Amino acid sequence: MKNFFKKKWVRIVLIILIVLIIVGAVLGSGNKEISYRTTTIERGNIVSSLSGSGTITAVESRKEIAKVSSTVEEIYFEEGDTVNEGDAIIKLDSEAYEMNLKSQQSSVKQAEISKQNLNRQVENMKIKAPVSGTVKNLIVDEGAYVTNFMHVCDIDSTSRYEVTLKFLASAADRVSIGNRAEILLVDSYSYVNGYVSYVGTSKSNLASGGVVIDITITVDSAEYSLDGLKAKASIIANDGGKITSSETGNFKRKIASQVLANASGEISKLYVKEGQYVNAGDMIAELRNEDILASLQTTNVSLQNAYDQLKYAKDKLDDYTITAPISGTITAQTIKVGDLVAAGTLLTTVSNTNEFEFQIPVDELDISKISMDNKVLVTVDAIPETEENPIAGRISKIPLEGITIGGVTDYYITIAIPAVDRLRISMNASAEIILAERNDALMIPVEAIQKENGKAFVEVIKGEVAEKVEITTGISNSGYAEIISGLNEGDEVVIPDQRSGLELLLQ
Repeated sequence: MKNFFKKKWVRIVLIILIVLIIVGAVLGSGNKEISYRTTTIERGNIVSSLSGSGTITAVESRKEIAKVSSTVEEIYFEEGDTVNEGDAIIKLDSEAYEMNLKSQQSSVKQAEISKQNLNRQVENMKIKAPVSGTVKNLIVDEGAYVTNFMHVCDIDSTSRYEVTLKFLASAADRVSIGNRAEILLVDSYSYVNGYVSYVGTSKSNLASGGVVIDITITVDSAEYSLDGLKAKASIIANDGGKITSSETGNFKRKIASQVLANASGEISKLYVKEGQYVNAGDMIAELRNEDILASLQTTNVSLQNAYDQLKYAKDKLDDYTITAPISGTITAQTIKVGDLVAAGTLLTTVSNTNEFEFQIPVDELDISKISMDNKVLVTVDAIPETEENPIAGRISKIPLEGITIGGVTDYYITIAIPAVDRLRISMNASAEIILAERNDALMIPVEAIQKENGKAFVEVIKGEVAEKVEITTGISNSGYAEIISGLNEGDEVVIPDQRSGLELLLQ
C-alpha cells in the first residue's frame, strides 16, 4: 500500500481533489443566501381511512344441484326471474321413478293387510263372554291346547228373554238394532222395557193383507220370569216416532250360548270357574300361540321397512322437482327443456339481490383500528357515478383469523352494500373505511415531520433561522397529520429536502 501512494500519478489526483474541496468550501461560504422549501400551518378537514378492493357477491346465494339423472321436462322460471322460497323452478321427468313408487305403495298395503290379519288372530286369542250369564259346562283348564271353533263352555242366560213380533215392512228402514222398545204384557197389562236385537229381511203377508217383517226384542235381567208370557210392543223409531207390532207374540227364555275358541293355542290364563256369573265381554280365557306372535313380530318389522322404503321413495320423488331454496332472483341458469342432466349437474342459482357484499384485505397492523361502526364508502368500477357519490356500505364481518402469505398476514373484512341500479354480481368494487375524521383541525404535511427517539419534531422558521420544535400529532393519512400541540395556525415550517447527496453537491 505504501508503494501505491508513492506513484506519481496517484499523488497528482489526490492534490487535485484537495484543491477542488477547498475551492468548493470557499465558494460555499460566500454571500449566497440559504433557501428553504416551506409550508404554512392551516386549518382544514382530515380523514383517516383504509381502503381495499374486492369482487361483489350476493350476501346469500344458493346453488341447486341435480340429485338424480333425468331429462328436463318443464322450466317454470328463467334466469333473471324473481322467485319465492319453495317455488317450483324446474321439473325433471319422473315417470319411470313413479312406477317404483307405486310398487313401494303396493308393498306397504300388502304388509298392512298381513298385520291386520295377524292382529285379528291375536285378538281372537282372547276368549270373551258373548252374553251375560252363568258359566256352565266348562271343559278346559289352564295349559290345555284348543283349536279353532273348539267348544270351551256355555253361558246360561237365565234372565234374558226374547219375543219375535211382526211389524209393517214399510217401517223397517226406521228401525235399527239397539232401538228401545216398550213391551206390553197382555195378560197382566203391565209394561217392561227392552231393545231391538234383530231386524228380519224376509217379508210375509198377514191375513188382513198387510206386508210384515219379523223383529226380535230382547229383555235383560227381568225381575221375574217372562217365559211364555204373551206380549205386544212399540219400538221407538230412528226418527223418534213409535212403531207398534201388528200381532202379539210369546216370550221365550234365551237358550244358553256356546263359547267357542276363535283361534288355536295353549290356554295361558283361565279367568272363570264353573257356575261363575259373567257379564257380556268379560274374559273367559286367554290363549298363547308362539307362531302367531312370531309372525306378528316379523310382519311389524317388514311393515316398518316398507314404510321406510316408501318414505325414501317419496323423498326421492321430490328430487325431480327443483324448488327455490330462498326468495330472490335466479342469477344463473343455462339448461333448457329436453336437456339430459346427470346427477351433480348445476341446475340453477338463486341469489338474494337485496344486498351484496365483497371482501377487502386489511393488514394485521391496522386490523385493531377497525370496528363494526366504522363508516364505509364504496365505489364500483362499472358504475362511474359512484366516484362522485359513493355507495354507503357497512362492515358486516371482522374475522378473528387472518391469512398469512410470505410472512404477511391479512384479515379479509366483509363489506355489505345495498342493491343499486346496474349493480351486478362479480363486479369489482373498492371500499374506503373511515377510521376517524377531524373538521377544522390544524394540519401539517406528513413530510414536514421528523422523528427522533419516538418523538415528533418540525423546523419552524423564526426570523432568518429554522428552529426545531417538538409537536404532538393526532390522526393522519398519507398526506396530512393533525397537530394537537406545538404549532399555531400561520406558523411556517420547513419541509426537509428529499434530494440525494449528489444533487446537493452539484447544486
